[in-house]
Amino acid sequence: METKKKPLNKVLVGRICFAVVACILGTLMILYALSNRAVPEEPVQGETTAPVADDSGPETPGPETPETEEPETKEPEIEEFETKEPETEEPETDWSQEADEADVTLTFGGVCIPASLLGGDADGTFNALYAEKGPEYFFSALKETFDADDLTVLGLDAVFSDRKDLRTDDSGTVWYMAPASTAELFRAGGVEVVVLGGARSLDCGEEGISDTKAALEAADVLWTDEQNVRTFTIGEIRIALCGLVLSSDVPAGVQTWLEKVSRENDYVIVYVTGGSDVPGKSTRASISCSLIDAGANLVVCSFDGELGKIENYRGGMIVHSLGSLLDGTEKRPERYTALVQVRLTRKEGSSKTDAVLNLIPCVAYGDDGPWHPLPAGGNDSRQILSILRGGSAS
Repeated sequence: METKKKPLNKVLVGRICFAVVACILGTLMILYALSNRAVPEEPVQGETTAPVADDSGPETPGPETPETEEPETKEPEIEEFETKEPETEEPETDWSQEADEADVTLTFGGVCIPASLLGGDADGTFNALYAEKGPEYFFSALKETFDADDLTVLGLDAVFSDRKDLRTDDSGTVWYMAPASTAELFRAGGVEVVVLGGARSLDCGEEGISDTKAALEAADVLWTDEQNVRTFTIGEIRIALCGLVLSSDVPAGVQTWLEKVSRENDYVIVYVTGGSDVPGKSTRASISCSLIDAGANLVVCSFDGELGKIENYRGGMIVHSLGSLLDGTEKRPERYTALVQVRLTRKEGSSKTDAVLNLIPCVAYGDDGPWHPLPAGGNDSRQILSILRGGSAS
């Protein structure tokens, strides 16, 4: 029996062929796409590519795009000056120096009584401490200031002598005396000049004064008093210094002397100490003004245990009292005192001498013991400056 073959379905064959071709074409397109996929190129030297932010590390900015930083926070300089202790707080003070000007710095401190009652040296007295510590101890905290200036001037109200037969005079004042070698504390501390005056320095009459002067000269310390004027020429500036022991009135002839010496010198200073009968504040202020009127440029007063204001008067300057810088009469005297520095300048070719004051608050003793003055700090410094500027300690 003959088997009859079925005819092929042409439509089905066509569909199969189309499907095969489509698969081949799709495969080819995928291969083509894969073979042409973009590959990142290495940058060419000299070109810059934009950085991509990456939290895993710091960015690397391009050379023309500097990284923006927050400015550094610094304390303003004015705060630094406010928190520093005012070694040189007077606002007018300017320590700059031009090459074409004369420049002189003078330092003035209060009266000193480096001696013991009746010249004794028992434990706890000034003389005993001097024998223990030596001359360098007493001004050691101020020596850097004294060495940096051109001239340091202090008052002296005591007797230096090795004689045992000295007796007090008939004035009834208390006798304070120290061995002649005690004068060395001034030179060891950087003090060049002392002004003799005050009731205690006159205790032993002319013999005591003569011995004191000899002791100072042996220690290479200059001295002056109201009968002997000391003049200095520093650079091109002529300076005159004299002492004045103030009792009830200005000694006769002082105004006449001031009128004369002011014509011969560029700057005239009168250092005033208290005698046996110190007048009241208003009288002392009036006398100080009369000294300026007569030709003084600066009047420095120093009375025991009293710190007073500083004021301008008719182009001159009056320091009404610096108190005691070194007071051997007691271990815990009035603490507040000060140094006053005067800077004198004169332009080359000029005859005018300008003066500017600088204040250095001090205390007469610190925690390390008596008779060791040092610069004041903290509240003490503020209180002292308030008094010097005409206020009061609070």
